[in-house]
Amino acid sequence: MLLLRRAATSLVRAPRPVRWCSDTITAVCSMHTTLEERGTLPASELSKLLQYIHTTKTVAVHEKALSTLAAFDTSDESTTALLACGDNVNPCLVILNSMASNPTNLSIQENGCRLLSNMCWIALINPDPAIAASTAQLIERGGVRVILAALQQHGEASPALTRLACSALLNLTFSDEDAVQSLINVNGTEVVVNSINSYLQSAEVVDCGLGLLLRVIAAQPHTDQAPAIQALNAIAAAHPNNYELQEKIWHSYSLLCRNEANCLALSDSLAANLGDTLQVLCKSLEKAQDEEEEATPTTQEVPEPTRLHLLELGCMSLSSLCSLGHAEGSRVDVS
Repeated sequence: MLLLRRAATSLVRAPRPVRWCSDTITAVCSMHTTLEERGTLPASELSKLLQYIHTTKTVAVHEKALSTLAAFDTSDESTTALLACGDNVNPCLVILNSMASNPTNLSIQENGCRLLSNMCWIALINPDPAIAASTAQLIERGGVRVILAALQQHGEASPALTRLACSALLNLTFSDEDAVQSLINVNGTEVVVNSINSYLQSAEVVDCGLGLLLRVIAAQPHTDQAPAIQALNAIAAAHPNNYELQEKIWHSYSLLCRNEANCLALSDSLAANLGDTLQVLCKSLEKAQDEEEEATPTTQEVPEPTRLHLLELGCMSLSSLCSLGHAEGSRVDVS
C-alpha cells in the first residue's frame, strides 16, 4: 500500500518541479537584487544559494546562483563567510559539481573558477582546519580535472576564464601539494602552456599561467620540460620590461638547470640570442632599482632583497649554462 501511495503521489505532483524551479529562480534573482542594493547577504541566504545549486539540475538556477555568489565574494572576509555557511554541504564541492555538470556553460565555469580560486586562497592564509578540509576534498573529487576541462573548452574564447582557471589551479597547488602531481598526471602542463601561448601579450593571464608552470617545474625539474622552455622564452621576449614576470622566468631557468638534459635544451634555445637575454635581465635589474629608489619607506613596492633575488637567479642560471657550454665545447657564447 505504501508503494501505491508513493506512486500515486508522484503522478499527482509531477508538474511541481517546474513550478519549484521557477520559484527558485525568482528567489535567487531576489537575492541578487538584495546584494546589489545592500552590498552583502546574510549567512542564511548564502546557505540557500548553495542548497539551490546542490538540489537542482536546472542550468538557469546554477548560473544565477553562482553569479550571485561570485558577486558576493569580493574579499577575504566574504570568502571565509561563504566557506562557513555550507551547513550539511561542502561549498567547494557544490561549486565543483556544478562546473562538472555544466561543462559548456561559460558563465558557470568562469564564476566557478573565481570562487574556487578564492576559497583555495583562504585555505592558504586561514589556519582553520575546517577550511583546509573543505578545499582538500577538491583533489579527491577530481577538482584539477574539472578546472582543466574548463580551460580546454573555453580558454581560447575567454581570457578571463583562462586567468581564473590558472589562478584556481595555482592556489590549489599551494593549498594541497597533491594537486601538483594531479596536474602532471592528467597532462595539465601542456594545457597550461597552450593557454599561455594563446594570450602571450596579456600580462595578467601570463602571470597566473607562469606561476603554475613554475610549480610544475619545481615538482619535476628532472623530466623533459621542452614545451615549458619554449613558453618561458616566449614570455621573456614578449614582456622584457615586466620585472615580476622576469623574476619568475629566471626562477624557472634556475630550476631547469638542475637537470643536464633540460640545461642543454635551455642553452640551445638561448644560444642564438643570449646577448638579448642578458640585456633583458640587466634592464629588469635597473628597473627594479629605479622603482626601489623612488619608493618611500611606507610604499616600497620592490624591496632590495627581491631585486637581489632576481640577480641571484640570473647568475645561477647563467653559471650553469656557461659551465655546460664549456663542457660541451663552448655551446653558449656569453661574450
